[in-house]
Amino acid sequence: MTISIYSMFIWLTALIVACLTILTYVSTQNKSGKSFGFSILLACIWMTGMGFLISTNNHTVATFLNRFTYFVGSLIASSFLNFFFIYPHNKAPSKILQIILIAWEIILFYLFFFTNLIVYDVYNLNSVSSWGWHFGPLSLLFEVYFLSSFTIGLVKLFNDYKKCIEILIKNQIKYVFLLILFGSIIPFTISIILPRFGYFDLNWLGPISAIFWIFLMTYSITRHMLFNIKVIAIELVMFALWIISIIRICGAKDVHTTIEEASLLIISIVFGILIIRGTLHEIKQNEHIEKLTLELKKAYSKIKNENL
Repeated sequence: MTISIYSMFIWLTALIVACLTILTYVSTQNKSGKSFGFSILLACIWMTGMGFLISTNNHTVATFLNRFTYFVGSLIASSFLNFFFIYPHNKAPSKILQIILIAWEIILFYLFFFTNLIVYDVYNLNSVSSWGWHFGPLSLLFEVYFLSSFTIGLVKLFNDYKKCIEILIKNQIKYVFLLILFGSIIPFTISIILPRFGYFDLNWLGPISAIFWIFLMTYSITRHMLFNIKVIAIELVMFALWIISIIRICGAKDVHTTIEEASLLIISIVFGILIIRGTLHEIKQNEHIEKLTLELKKAYSKIKNENL
């Protein structure tokens, strides 16, 4: 395996997006938030796989990783399609849709890993991307499904945006629409469209382009106030500690130091999640108390007016 600056950038991008996603995942209690977070985590797995794909020198491993990243891509499409039918009203999609998606993924799993019908084989390239591949006769199934899933979802979001009358929810729908649209165009073009025409030299750029997710997710927090400020502050501190721990792990000079730093990272992640959950519980209780106080004030005012 040859670890290049490109694979390091891919893994770093995946790590940052994964950390932000985990933090926002534990910060939300609604179905749509968790579904969205799960979809982004799948994208992080895809990015990580792409990093290993351009790093490996082994043909067998490259073949597996190529099929693996394509299969995870189909999971991303299915997961986002599921999200589109949950958001913004947090209504669970129909059981029929979920059964269809699961059955479809089982079929794709078989086609990717046990046949050459979608990906025929891989071959070595003298470029940064390291590997190219030949497509099988059913390869268009993946591309059509991926594009159709996001098209259906974005059309639904656009219709929800037009029908929505609540300003706050309307703005959130607009943000999610733009986030998914601009966050997926570059990876889709570089990692799916260009390989179809035999161009693999920019394969490394597809995962790195997910850096847009970082900027857009940060923008959502600061501009639209989608999460509580107190939780955000704790998340940023935890995130900084995790990044420092990871840097220390990368700079460790022996196995013993690596194990120590990795153990500290795991402990900090566990405690970070527990602290965030505790803070969320405290915020929820405070909101409940404020709601009761407001109701008592309204009741007192009503009684006072009746007595006058």
